[in-house]
Amino acid sequence: MVSFSSLACAVLAAGAASAARVEPGAVHQHSAEFLQFTREHAKNYCGEAAMPCKESLMREAVYQENAAFVAEHNSKYEAGESSYYVAINKVRPANPV
Repeated sequence: MVSFSSLACAVLAAGAASAARVEPGAVHQHSAEFLQFTREHAKNYCGEAAMPCKESLMREAVYQENAAFVAEHNSKYEAGESSYYVAINKVRPANPV
């Protein structure tokens, strides 16, 4: 049986690997969902710099992958294919492992 924490760590590690690819020179903007998350949980990934910064872009990429995992897993929960549901929270929402 795979525990939730080991499953979550594997998902976060996979997200961090792909999130590290931020193309230089590309114009990026954060999604409204990610900006709302940062406001609700008082997250500041750029320090004194204005968003978006390299760190916040990487964090959003991880956040988006985690959100996709949550949506996919919870659809299985709703279909009775899993005995638990998952959610993004302030503890490990956009943190790579």
